[in-house]
Amino acid sequence: MRVVNFVFLFCTNFCFSQSLIELTPNPSIGRDDAIAFSIGTNGYLVTGNQGGFSESNKLWKYDSKENHWTEKAEFPGIARQYASCFTFDSKAFIVGGYSEFGQALNDVWEYNSITDSWTQKPNFPGFPHWGASACSFKNRGFIVGGSNGIEALKDAWAYDFLTEEWSESTDLPEGSREGTLIALANKIIYVGGFDISPFECKTKCYQFNLQENSWSQGVDFPSINSSYLSGISGVEKAFVASGWSCDNQFGNELWETDGVTWTLKDTFPENGIRGMSSFSINSIAYFLGGINSSNVRSNRMYSYGSENSNELISVYPNPFQNETTVFAPISSKIVCFNQLGKSVLTIENTISEQIVIELPIGFYFIQIQNELGFKLLKVSSF
Repeated sequence: MRVVNFVFLFCTNFCFSQSLIELTPNPSIGRDDAIAFSIGTNGYLVTGNQGGFSESNKLWKYDSKENHWTEKAEFPGIARQYASCFTFDSKAFIVGGYSEFGQALNDVWEYNSITDSWTQKPNFPGFPHWGASACSFKNRGFIVGGSNGIEALKDAWAYDFLTEEWSESTDLPEGSREGTLIALANKIIYVGGFDISPFECKTKCYQFNLQENSWSQGVDFPSINSSYLSGISGVEKAFVASGWSCDNQFGNELWETDGVTWTLKDTFPENGIRGMSSFSINSIAYFLGGINSSNVRSNRMYSYGSENSNELISVYPNPFQNETTVFAPISSKIVCFNQLGKSVLTIENTISEQIVIELPIGFYFIQIQNELGFKLLKVSSF
């Protein structure tokens, strides 16, 4: 194996203050435990509880460039909350949830952002469930934990976006619901949640190694408000918004993690809130909705982070065998050159911040360019 170091050249960046900023609220009624996801430079909000047994099927699109909301095609499935979601390319997949009739669900719906249309897919093969946590990693979507109404589950499943097939993965070490599943460049992390019997909130953090298909315990989440969490995946760092503790306290903290340490970055203006929804666009994290200790549901939205920051651009693994993932801002151009300076691959990155590429054995330079400049990475395939 040939070890190759990264080479960084001519990279410029805007600098923004690292603090929560309030943005245009969602125009609909406030809701908690809704699904949020991002595709390209747009964020989306769908499902969730609006109060009592009233769930929402309205889908809203947020234009991050214009700071503006637009209503899109209504979700055609049973109205629900506590659903799970992951994305791939221009599509989002919504799995399971808890209906307004008190029913655990296992249906799967695909949303196509290009055609603004919904398609029902084959059912999730596991237990009908809600409160499971999900994220995208490489070419798969992962769902972990949740509840079937009787107990907290420790099941873990993977959905292959290319074959459209489900497979069972290694179970969590313990059952948990309403935690959060976040991905970094080289690992998946599950943190927080709570169990039903016995009733217990959890602060444990577990890390999943994809190659070994195994979980190991990481550093505990520092806050007691460790359930109904909302998490944002990242390249080197991820974010978690704390929620609720089993003694009925509501948190308002925003935490950052690199998978090893936890750092308190800011606090939300509201005294306490849980069940927020979240998505990210070009390393900026967006948090919205939720419910506070007075049982009032919010439609407020906040952002945190720096657009197109240097940490967003990387390649992992490097060196690699067969394929690797390029982490790059949306609206950037990815060009791969061989040692002779010949371009062998060009990608206009318009949809995702994670691009999986395949290259034959050899040394390459990957140039990632946008309006802020460019960055050159030296990589190798073996």
